[in-house]
Amino acid sequence: MFEWYIRKPCFEVTLPFPPSVNSCYVNAGKKRIKSKSYNYWLSIAKRSFIEQKGLINFTNKISSPYAALYLFNRPDNRIRDCANYEKTLTDFLVKMNVLIDDSKINCNVQCWSGKRGNTVNCKIYSLTE
Repeated sequence: MFEWYIRKPCFEVTLPFPPSVNSCYVNAGKKRIKSKSYNYWLSIAKRSFIEQKGLINFTNKISSPYAALYLFNRPDNRIRDCANYEKTLTDFLVKMNVLIDDSKINCNVQCWSGKRGNTVNCKIYSLTE
């Protein structure tokens, strides 16, 4: 079931530590809008992405079933649930045209890397190889 993680990922990028999904949206009257912290993270994540990958218009988006592995570097000693950060990252990879749709995730794993830092290493593995 987890034999995919020993293969080379088909896509990999290191991004700034994301906001928790709980803090990505705020109520604005009868609507929910992106929070300032989420908009700020989106801008620095996009800049980081472009620095590593260039402004790539992916024509071969990952559309086959895939597994996502997110290795978080812990920014501080606060108690955190790393599962609360997965959706933010996956939505970002869809927005950046890496993934065609997050419904293609067959397996997603998020864990603490054991290292200190303010980043997360995102690895995507094709499950059809």
